[in-house]
Amino acid sequence: MASKVDALGWENWERMWFVKGDRIVFYNAKDNEVRSENLLKQQFTKVPPAFQNGLDAFGFENWERLWMFKDEQYCFYNAKAQEIREVRQIKAQFPGILEPQPHMA
Repeated sequence: MASKVDALGWENWERMWFVKGDRIVFYNAKDNEVRSENLLKQQFTKVPPAFQNGLDAFGFENWERLWMFKDEQYCFYNAKAQEIREVRQIKAQFPGILEPQPHMA
């Protein structure tokens, strides 16, 4: 991987997923070693083209519930079945999240 990480998916200490550009690296922090590296589109074969490069965030709940965020959209993906559950605008699913909040100013 290059000098910075775009996104991280945390399954547990032995299974961490680092995303950089169009690649995803499976890392075991317990053993401090890379277990595998692959292209996003090869690891997640049906992920939409917009989510195959430069993710902003990667949320790992389990193999059936992956969340990928890119720009103003997200993709909810089932990696076990290799299928898209939904692709939507972040604003539609999470109202107000992209707007400044008064208590955070």
